[in-house]
Amino acid sequence: MSRWPWSPLLRHKQGLMAWWLTASATLLQAVAAQSSWQIWGTEVFAEFLESAGCEQCSYLLSEPTRQARFEVSSNIFGCADIDVLLPSIHWLYQAARQRNGGIPPGLLVDGGANVGRATARWIASFGDAFGRRVSRNDSHASCVVCAGADASEAAGGLETPTVVVVAVEPSASNFKLLLQHAVEHGWNEEGFLPLEAALSDVAGHAQLAVSKDFSIDEIATLLWKDGDHRDKQPVEVITLSRVVAEAKAAFPGLGRDADKIYLLKLDIEGSEPAVLRSLAAGDPPVKFVSFEYASNVWKDKLPHVIEDLFRAKYFCFLITSEHLFPVSGPFWSNAFEIPMWSNFFCGRDGDPDLEVLVQLHSGAVGLWPRMPGMYLAGFAGRDQHTSGLLEVSLLSGRTVSLEAEPDESVKALRSRAQKALAVGTGTAKLLDSSGGVLDGSTTLEESGLQSGDTLTLKISSFQVRGHDSAFAAILGDGSVVTWGDADGGGNSSHVQGQLKDVQQIKATMNAFAAILGDGSVVTWGSADSGGDSSAVQDQLKDVQQIQATNNAFAAILGDGSVVTWGSSAAGGDSRAVQDQLVGVQQIQATGFAFAAILGDGSVVTWGDDSGDSCEVEHQLKCVQQIQASQYAFAAILGDGSVVTWGDAGAGGDSSAVQGQLQDVQQIRATEIAFAAILGDGSVVTWGDADGGGNSSQVQDKLKDVQQIQATIDAFAAVLGDGSVVTWGSSGLGGDSSSVQAQLKDVQLIQATGMAFAAILGDGSVVTWGSADSGGDSSAVQDQLKDVQQIQATNNAFAAILGDGSVVTWGNAGSGGDSSAVQAQLSNT
Repeated sequence: MSRWPWSPLLRHKQGLMAWWLTASATLLQAVAAQSSWQIWGTEVFAEFLESAGCEQCSYLLSEPTRQARFEVSSNIFGCADIDVLLPSIHWLYQAARQRNGGIPPGLLVDGGANVGRATARWIASFGDAFGRRVSRNDSHASCVVCAGADASEAAGGLETPTVVVVAVEPSASNFKLLLQHAVEHGWNEEGFLPLEAALSDVAGHAQLAVSKDFSIDEIATLLWKDGDHRDKQPVEVITLSRVVAEAKAAFPGLGRDADKIYLLKLDIEGSEPAVLRSLAAGDPPVKFVSFEYASNVWKDKLPHVIEDLFRAKYFCFLITSEHLFPVSGPFWSNAFEIPMWSNFFCGRDGDPDLEVLVQLHSGAVGLWPRMPGMYLAGFAGRDQHTSGLLEVSLLSGRTVSLEAEPDESVKALRSRAQKALAVGTGTAKLLDSSGGVLDGSTTLEESGLQSGDTLTLKISSFQVRGHDSAFAAILGDGSVVTWGDADGGGNSSHVQGQLKDVQQIKATMNAFAAILGDGSVVTWGSADSGGDSSAVQDQLKDVQQIQATNNAFAAILGDGSVVTWGSSAAGGDSRAVQDQLVGVQQIQATGFAFAAILGDGSVVTWGDDSGDSCEVEHQLKCVQQIQASQYAFAAILGDGSVVTWGDAGAGGDSSAVQGQLQDVQQIRATEIAFAAILGDGSVVTWGDADGGGNSSQVQDKLKDVQQIQATIDAFAAVLGDGSVVTWGSSGLGGDSSSVQAQLKDVQLIQATGMAFAAILGDGSVVTWGSADSGGDSSAVQDQLKDVQQIQATNNAFAAILGDGSVVTWGNAGSGGDSSAVQAQLSNT
């Protein structure tokens, strides 16, 4: 039996639980007769439509005229939206707030608040959570909070509210009414923050088209076309990151919890897909999201948006007045694409709170609609005599029950348990009842497990990072073990006492930088490569992330500023652009220069002249991400196009393929060439032909590409069927013909400077390329089982196994020999 930490809360809702159990039992009778998990697709939806008593319900499951479907769906769906879930969300929110010491576990964001009707329902629904007042000065009672400074002045230093609701509305007339309602109902005395702006995935300014056919501007959109006669008014466009920043400024007592959005509602007249796509980046993290789909205003196809969310680990449901119907992954059907308006609700796949919400709404009949490998089929009529139920617990006591088959591997069960317990996909061990580590490569039957057994999932924060010639491993207790070239960071003995509670490590060619739990930084290795940070040590506080060139580091602080150190020729001196480095979101680096993306989508560069972006500065707007070769940069813009600069021979000139660089999803680089994956799964390459810039010989094979990895002069692409295509310098990994037959069901590829290593679905490893750089793994091949991840230096690999142990191979002086620290590495 699953044990939920919030079960006492649910038991107090006996009336609701009785209704839920009755509805569950009724629908389970129908489900039991089915033989496939596909029951949760159109079949249950069809039963629901038939029960609605409409003679034309079948139209929703076929391809009828839009008008007929409109009439049917409007009768059935009515005004079902996030409101039907608010009581359940409120209970979960309260439980999370109590566990959080009374501090809100995140923001509630009403995107497209209109005049505040939904906001008012939220405030009413959360009732007691809005009970703690924020005593504001009367002079600010009706102020429009649109800037961090104003917000901080209005609420700075005051008591922390128990709920913070942010209402974002772009229409000036609506926003005025919203403020009036806030004053009338006393919202400004609560945790309420109004923002007059439009939401999208890229910040800036735009013209908003508003309709004057309504007493309020119900239809106000950024997506208008030439010839649109509606009134246009200028509006500021902000991202979710800006929303979070405004809330942090207005309510400083929230601390880091203001970095999260607990519930996001989107009703923004066609701009929903843009904001939803930004969720994939996870910054800021969003727990639950609800959005309105309206076919007449959306330019994007609904199934494409649902698929993008699914890839970003969000599981979505169609909301009706009584049911939640799963629509993600294999549950999608065109029947869910209602040709009027409808609302969808999504949460992170594997989030226990999402499972509880689903259980509280009858469309899911108390069962989480999992993917086929997650054994929903076992509850929907599959043979039961071969399956069993196992309990998997964390050390904290949180437990989940999983149905499993005897021939399932321990590795697969471990992966499912990590998802079900929402603990990520990092290194973890499954322990049996006696505390022994289960071998991931064996089946459950071979491991002697039986139905009813209780297992323990032990999560490890164990990580390995490598640079040119040394490795650094973060152990489970937050300490660090290093090996490889001593002068290049392989010896950390002089800072070992400081290396505690290490969260992440970054590396130049010959030095490491570790971010500790308190946001400070510890460095070691070659001083010329950034191993000595003493000159800026007092500035390295609240560090969020670090990036590195060959010989310098750049750290982004919590306030969006940047601190640099190391070789000035490689970007270690940023004084010339320091006043421009404000609101920095991310940093990328070539071998000798840095490029920072600011909050408004512009770019600031410094370091070697090869990284100077002056010539393309006017094109660098709405930049989403940047990738770099050794001497050039490539930026993906918001419209999917690409801007390049730097050494032309190393990919800085993309003019020959500029017309093909549309709908670019991601870019990877060798030292002197780039490869871009497009939205259709094809690939475009440019730069030095011998270094991977010419893929013409394999172009017809580059279809449905999922990921690309690179050595210094070769690329390897993993296709959707798990096969691999390589090109570039043959001796440096560009020729995989000797192992091509083994490259099946490839999950992930890692690379040294001159060799590749691929992890297969069964946890084994295949290597190719320069033997001296890790391309030959024959000496350790029998140890490479249940491999979870691989890291690399320039000439050696390190594989982390399911039991937390580490196997290394390649050049001994570059970290390929870890024998001196194996005893420490085995204690993870």
